[in-house]
Amino acid sequence: METSVESSSVAEQLLAACNGHRLDIVSQLYAENATHEDVAHGRPKVGGVAIADGLRKFLGWFPDAA
Repeated sequence: METSVESSSVAEQLLAACNGHRLDIVSQLYAENATHEDVAHGRPKVGGVAIADGLRKFLGWFPDAA
């Protein structure tokens, strides 16, 4: 049960960081080997820094995204 609470907390923090465009926090919430696959790009982003960088590009295109 503890894991569920921790996961929920991380998910809530990630959502708040994404909605607040806090990419520094987004990058810290992912594990080093985390991957994000976007079909449009054809290759995964690996690690929090790369994932946050992808989000940075997205937010550049859609600055009002939340």
